Amino acid sequence: MKKIILYKIFLLAVISISCGNHNNSERDHVALDSMRIQKVYKIDTLTLEAVIPKDAQSELCKNFMDIINKVYFYGQFDGKYSNPRMLLTACADSCYDGFVKDREDPNSGKEEGVLIERYIKKVYETDKVITFLFYHHSNTANGYYVDYTEYGVTFRKDNGRIIDIPSLLNEAFVGAEWQNYVKLQLKRYWEIPTGKEIQNLLEAMGRRVESISECDRFSNLMLNDHLRQGNDFIELDVNIQDIPMPKYGMYLTVGGLVFNYQNGELCHPIEGLPNVVMPYSVLEGFLNDRGKQLLLCK
Repeated sequence: MKKIILYKIFLLAVISISCGNHNNSERDHVALDSMRIQKVYKIDTLTLEAVIPKDAQSELCKNFMDIINKVYFYGQFDGKYSNPRMLLTACADSCYDGFVKDREDPNSGKEEGVLIERYIKKVYETDKVITFLFYHHSNTANGYYVDYTEYGVTFRKDNGRIIDIPSLLNEAFVGAEWQNYVKLQLKRYWEIPTGKEIQNLLEAMGRRVESISECDRFSNLMLNDHLRQGNDFIELDVNIQDIPMPKYGMYLTVGGLVFNYQNGELCHPIEGLPNVVMPYSVLEGFLNDRGKQLLLCK
C-alpha cells in the first residue's frame, strides 16, 4: 500500500512538471543553426541574420522554408531549394542583383541608398511548440519609410505543422469580451486614455460623470481621430467596436498570445506595427478543450 501511494505521488509530480514546463531543458530544444550574410553594392546594403532548423528533412524545416518563401519571395521559389541556408542565400543574392540593376540603370530614379534588414529569430519554445519571428525592414539612407513587416509563426514540435491559433479558440473569441480586450490594448499602444482614465480626469476637473460608457464613447472618438491624423496614403475607417484581425497569423511567446497589425493595415504607416499581447491567464478563457490541452496541458 505504501509503495502504491509513493508511486502515485511520483506520477503526479511527473505530470505536474511536464504540464508546467514552459522552459524545457536544452536537450529538448529543436536543434538550430545560425547564419549571417551582408551584401553591399555602392550605397545599398542588405543585412540578413537567421536561426534555422538543422534537420533539413524534418517537417518543421520544410514548413519553416515555406514561410521564408512566403515572407521574402512571395512564393516564387516553391520547392526550389533543399534547405533554409540555400534558400536564404538565394534571398540575399536576389536582393544584391536588385541593387546592381537599380544602380546601373540610369532611368531607375533611385538616388538614395537603400538599407534592408532581414532577421529570423527564435522567440519562444516549450516542450510542445516553438515560435520564430520573421522580420523585414527596408528604408532609404535618409530614413524614408519603404517597407516594414513582422511575421510570427508558432509550430508544433511533434509534427512540425504551423499551429492554426483560431482553431484552438472557442466561440467567445469573436464576442464583445475579446473586442473589449483588443480595444483596450490598442488604446494603450497609442497612449489614448481609457474610459476610466478619462472619467478620473474629468472628475478631477470638477465635472460630474454619469457613467464610464460616456467616457468610452469619447475615448473611441479619440482613437478614430488619432488613426486619421496625417493620413496621406490610405483611407481609414476603423470601427473600433469591430476590430479586424490582422492578415498575418497570431503566434505565441512567453508573455502569451501576440498578433501584430502590419504597416497600413489598421493605421497610418508612421504609427508602426500596433500589437496586442494577451497573457495566458486571459487567453485561457478563450481556448477550447483542444487549445487548453495543447497550450496549457489541461
